[in-house]
Parts: sequence; C-alpha cells; structure tokens
Amino acid sequence: MLELLTDAQVVTVLVTTLVVGLVVVFHYEVIQQLNRWCPTHPSKTAKHRHRPIILATMFALLFAHIIEIWLFGVAFWGLLSQTGYGAISGYDHISLLDSVYFSAATYTTVGWGDLAATGHI
Repeated sequence: MLELLTDAQVVTVLVTTLVVGLVVVFHYEVIQQLNRWCPTHPSKTAKHRHRPIILATMFALLFAHIIEIWLFGVAFWGLLSQTGYGAISGYDHISLLDSVYFSAATYTTVGWGDLAATGHI
C-alpha cells in the first residue's frame, strides 16, 4: 500500500529537482558560450594552435563542474540544517564544507564510503 509523502520528502524532491534543473541549464549555457568562443575551423598553418583552445575549454568545463558540485553541496547543507530531512551517519552537525565534500564524492561517483546519507536526503 502506498504511503503519503511526508513534508520533508516533498521538500527534498522539490529542492533536488530545482538544483538538477539549475545545473542542467547552467551546464548548457557554459557549453553554448564555449561553442561561440571556439573557432569552427582552426588554422591549418598554425600546427599547434588548437591546443590552447582545447585546454581552455577543458578548464572551463572543469570549473563548471566545480560550481555544480557546490550547488548540490549548498542544497544538501540547507536541507540537513533543517530538522527531519536526514543526516550524515557519524555526524551530529555537518558543515558546509562537509556537504560540499559529500557532494563531490557523490557527483564524481567516487563514493569513498566515509560519509553516508540517512533519512530523506
């Protein structure tokens, strides 16, 4: 039998959906800007001219991912600061940097296992 969702579950789903939507739009916009910035046909006379462009693109995408990790970390921290939304096993209180660390471990699918979410989170 289906149970009704609690307020904490509904808020968690809404916040997660909002953050995922923001991250998708942000990532799309970063890629669009990079696409406008990169030349479509690199010069054939300059043998290694494309390397700086590729490196700049890679670092821009890396920076975009770091911002996305922070967005998830802030949302996670905000939910954990409220009562009834869940916790991190082994922690009574979690800091913003702990949340960002957990977000990075989850986002990169490393999942070292030193932090584990419990509850609706």
